[in-house]
Amino acid sequence: MNQCPKCLVDIGPDAAACPLCGTRVANDGFADPARKPPDAASGRPAGFDRDSRIIAIELTTACLVIAAITLAIVDLILSGRFSWALYPLFSVAEAWFLVVAPLLLVRKPAWAVIVPALSVPCFLAGIDAANGSMEWFLPLAAPLWAGAAVSAGCVVGLIAISRRKGLNAIAYVLLGVMGFCLWTEWILDRFVAARPEFGWSAIVSFALAPAAVLLLYVHARVAKRTTLRKLFKL
Repeated sequence: MNQCPKCLVDIGPDAAACPLCGTRVANDGFADPARKPPDAASGRPAGFDRDSRIIAIELTTACLVIAAITLAIVDLILSGRFSWALYPLFSVAEAWFLVVAPLLLVRKPAWAVIVPALSVPCFLAGIDAANGSMEWFLPLAAPLWAGAAVSAGCVVGLIAISRRKGLNAIAYVLLGVMGFCLWTEWILDRFVAARPEFGWSAIVSFALAPAAVLLLYVHARVAKRTTLRKLFKL
């Protein structure tokens, strides 16, 4: 059995490329690291080209349009007008956007994340406005979404500026979760009881903070040479 010289993965005798790194196998049975399949060389997922994305978009659109029409017809038959169907229709529209937007922006990974994330508050605002008044979006949904966005942005930013990405990345995620839990309970208490009190979020923080500090210490003192790729064997 052949072996890839790049990642040392066993390659079957009939394999055309390494199944892990995509290194092309030469005709003599040895892996040639200079030759790579087109998808591996471009960095795009294998087999997920433009035609595949178009097919995925068309199938998603067709399925969700059928679901939306079915909901509208059932609501008209049962209620004689559009009533409860507005909420699942908003949900169907948001589901379509969350699936299609990343497929359209596959060559711009940053926008493929930012655009769907920005669609979430629009979806929540539409759901709240369907009642005829904005009751819970501004005091509850919008602050929670903003807290999640800020927490995720801080975690991504800290990981991005780190010279070595290892155990410290896990610690940053734990700290981000801790901050979001504190923010979530504060917003919920203000909305429900108008008196913020930290209960379950404080317990979560006391559990996550020591673990995050320990990971940062281990990363700084013991695992300076450990990266995410080595840690998870990527």
